Amino acid sequence: MPASNNSDARRYLDLLRHALGRDRFPDARYEMSSGSLQLMPFGPALRAQGRDWPLEAVTMVGTKRLENLENCCCTVLEEGIRGDFVETGVWRGGCGILMRLVLATTGDEIRKVWLFDSFAGLPKPDASRSQRPMPCYYRCASCSHDSLEGPL
Repeated sequence: MPASNNSDARRYLDLLRHALGRDRFPDARYEMSSGSLQLMPFGPALRAQGRDWPLEAVTMVGTKRLENLENCCCTVLEEGIRGDFVETGVWRGGCGILMRLVLATTGDEIRKVWLFDSFAGLPKPDASRSQRPMPCYYRCASCSHDSLEGPL
C-alpha cells in the first residue's frame, strides 16, 4: 500500500523527516564568516529551506525538500515506475535514509537505494572535455548501441 494512503505510514514518515533534519529537537549550525567557521544558534526558517550547515542533523536539504523527495518517491511507487532510487552527493545520507524508509513503509522489497559521493567535491571545469559528445543513454536512430557508457 502506498505510504501516501496509509495514515500510520504518513505519521511515521513525517516524524522521520523532522528527525533527519533535527528541527523538532534543534541543534546548532555552522556558518562561515570572516574566513573562519563559527557555531551559530538554530534558525528554523533556514533549516526548513535547507539553507544552513547543521551541527548534528543527518541532512542539509531541509524539511521542505525532504517532503518533496518523499512525495516524489511515493509518486514513483503509485505510478509503477520501474527502477531503483539513488542519492548523489550524500553528505550524511539523510535522503537515502528517507528513500529506504519510504520503500519499507510500502512493503517494496525489490528496489534498492544507491548512495554515491566523490568525497572530494566536483572536478574543476575542463573546456577540452566539455566539447566531447554526450553519451547516449537510450537507443536512438543515430546510435547503434544502448549502453550507459560514454565520456563524462
